[in-house]
Amino acid sequence: MTKKMIIKRIKAMIGKSILLKSFIISTLAFLISYGIFWILGSSLSYVGIDSSNLSYLQEYYKNRNMKDSTYHEANNIQFLCIDDTTNRENLAIALDTIFHYGPKVVGIDIFFKPDSNSNDSGTVKLKEIIRQHSDSIVLAQVYDDTGHIKKSVFDKDTLLCFGLIHSYNGDVFPYKDTLNETEYYNFAYQISRKYNPNLEDSLDLDYFVVNYSNLQFAPHYPLQYFANASKEEKEYINIKNKIVLIGVYDDPFDIHPTQFLIENKKMLSGIKMHAYAINSLINPNYALKHMPMKSLINIFLFWLLGFIYSLFYVLLTDKKCDCVTNHESVFNIIRPLVLIIIVPILLLGCYYYTNIHNIVPNVVPFLISVFIINTFNDFLSQNINSNKYE
Repeated sequence: MTKKMIIKRIKAMIGKSILLKSFIISTLAFLISYGIFWILGSSLSYVGIDSSNLSYLQEYYKNRNMKDSTYHEANNIQFLCIDDTTNRENLAIALDTIFHYGPKVVGIDIFFKPDSNSNDSGTVKLKEIIRQHSDSIVLAQVYDDTGHIKKSVFDKDTLLCFGLIHSYNGDVFPYKDTLNETEYYNFAYQISRKYNPNLEDSLDLDYFVVNYSNLQFAPHYPLQYFANASKEEKEYINIKNKIVLIGVYDDPFDIHPTQFLIENKKMLSGIKMHAYAINSLINPNYALKHMPMKSLINIFLFWLLGFIYSLFYVLLTDKKCDCVTNHESVFNIIRPLVLIIIVPILLLGCYYYTNIHNIVPNVVPFLISVFIINTFNDFLSQNINSNKYE
């Protein structure tokens, strides 16, 4: 059998089988889309394609937070808020009181910069209390304008734990940064790791996504209220074995833009961002996981979406298909409408997949493949079906 005869037989087989043709089209589209996705990477965002899958998550949070009335209780996090009257001395007194009630971890979302008061009695007392409870405290660490770590009054104390304060503007959680070959961990991650020492064993942090959906935190209290409250009031607040976050709560200078609609707005305080991240980290069943392109499940899902779309496209456009030939006038009317509806339905299926399993598939390559499938179908129709028995 010659090479030409083999090609003719393959053409004939493809021309006769809708399933085989759909399989070939979807597989070729998958391979090309996969290549384009990896080659272009972040450059896709410049042409309106969000390679980080952010637009998909935007819709996820928007729909879930607006329509889902089920709230997840985040009772293991307690906010104690500071104001303009809080200084280092009364913070030290408050911390001393807090640790009498047995918190598991205290995260202090305040940066203590060196200044003229660095050696006053309040600072000395604060240093003493923090060192005394260093195993249960995480301090804030920030970058300066040049991208280096700012020095604080605690810099020389190597026994203390520090965590970088980030705005969570990416869909994948930035649990660490590297600067000059030194790793600096995220504030929320450091707190979560103290709360759960086995954190790294239970989560794949490279694909971890903060879940901002429908959290209901315990009421927040002023720091001084807790310090000055009666014993009964302190026991009512109940911070035993909890994570206590100390920082500003509704300060306009600590409000950050978010890319998601959270609590019906796109602005969130820094301490709330930390709380969402911490809650997701210490409750893995509630956290979201970004399904990477290299995941076998994501690869299969991506191909399956392309195959389903390809099958519908071939059924609605293939002139050799009896249902199209016999009802061509009808198909000419409904074909564009059906094809427009198929893609949103498939993406809606991905949304429910995320909603049920808390796993975010990457749908961007599928959107790329839709255009490639259309092109390949036309190409195969011209070069195979038209010469079916050549």
